[in-house]
Amino acid sequence: DDAKEELLHDGGSSHASTVEDWSSIKGKNPLWKNFLRCALLPATGGVACGMGLGNIGGVVESRGFKDTYGNPSDSMIQAIISAMPLGGIFGSILAGCIMDRFGRRSSSMLVAVLIMIPSLLLFIPLWTFLPLWAVFLCRFVVGIGTGMGYGTIYTMGAELAHASYRGRIQTLVQVFTTVGIFFGYLTNMIALTSSQSAWCTSIGIQGLVAIPLLLVAFFGPESPRWLMMQGYRSLAVSTLCSLRTPQDDVREELQAMSAAAAAAADAMTVAWQHRRSCNGRLP
Repeated sequence: DDAKEELLHDGGSSHASTVEDWSSIKGKNPLWKNFLRCALLPATGGVACGMGLGNIGGVVESRGFKDTYGNPSDSMIQAIISAMPLGGIFGSILAGCIMDRFGRRSSSMLVAVLIMIPSLLLFIPLWTFLPLWAVFLCRFVVGIGTGMGYGTIYTMGAELAHASYRGRIQTLVQVFTTVGIFFGYLTNMIALTSSQSAWCTSIGIQGLVAIPLLLVAFFGPESPRWLMMQGYRSLAVSTLCSLRTPQDDVREELQAMSAAAAAAADAMTVAWQHRRSCNGRLP
């Protein structure tokens, strides 16, 4: 505990006392490239999250789904539909803690995995029987990924994009969510008009749509703000420069990030000292 308190104290004081000359630092890339890099995650994430909102209605009403599960009751169908929104509650609660602990980029990859794997498992009824409780569980996990995804994608967009087009980047999340819902409606046509097992394709194809999100998160940049708050100052500088034009005021952004990192470190130090003074008990 003493070592941890000393580390936190040193981290906070180093952030607060460090004065760096960032006046010579400039952005490196043209505006169109920076905008594209910032837009890819909201675009792919919006489609992956939105598709799950649009594809379930046609699935539970399809003849193939009802025949497979012996005409499930209305309450069971309602449970299947509500599984994803229910999981979204838990995902949105967990999003902040996971992002702060593991980073925005890793959290985005986790979101893609949580959407991709359970959705792909819903292809299983094409070959063998999958219990209805497993369908509910898969949709619930997809909901966790979706709820976490919106928190992660909006945060990532805000921390990557320059202020001059940050609003447009954030708007893309909602725009591509609507695109995903539209694609979900199109897959409903497959479930309602094709073969008995077509409902599996309609609900499982969301897993394939999540693959671009995984690739974009894997090859994309980490949030410079998060890097700064974790103490990776040189990496934060280089990442921010790769997302800005030579005309952007990188120095001002770096100073704001450094001040936020110092405030966060100082707040953690105060919280840890308060905990020690209370000897681990609530006052």
